[in-house]
This record gives sequence, structure tokens and C-alpha cells, in this order.
Amino acid sequence: MRKLLKQAQPIVHAGDLHCQGQLLVTEVIDYCKVSKTKKAAVQRLLINDLNPVAVCKALADLRANRDFIPLLTSVLWHILSLTGYMALA
Repeated sequence: MRKLLKQAQPIVHAGDLHCQGQLLVTEVIDYCKVSKTKKAAVQRLLINDLNPVAVCKALADLRANRDFIPLLTSVLWHILSLTGYMALA
């Protein structure tokens, strides 16, 4: 995975559209120690249908992954609240 992420130009995040998908791919990118410069350039593929027309349309409309930081933040807050860490704050 590290080798593929290193070769990718740009990295395209095609994880699930829900907050868990955002977290999962973000965690993989962090675990693989992707550089800050490359992380800043990650693109987000928003796709909910795998037919060829929908895929082509989504590929033509990539968005900046940083636009989805609020989605990532919401899932992290949810995890913290479920684990009881919010009570400690």
C-alpha cells in the first residue's frame, strides 16, 4: 500500500461516502506516512453507483479531500462519545 500511495499522482480517496469511509481511508493514508504535501493534494471521489456512466461522471468531478474534514471530525467526536472520553473533557 505504501508503494502504491507513493506512486499515485494524485492520491484519489474512493472510500465509502459515509463518515466511517472517510475515517478509514484517512487512517490508511496516515499509517502509510504520506507526506504533508501529498496529503494536501488528495482528491475525493464521490460515487454511489458503479455503472460506467456514473463512474466517469464522478471521476470528472473530483473534489479536494480537505473539504471533508468536517465529516472526519464528526465521526471522531462520535467515537469519543461512545468510548466515554467525552466525559473526561
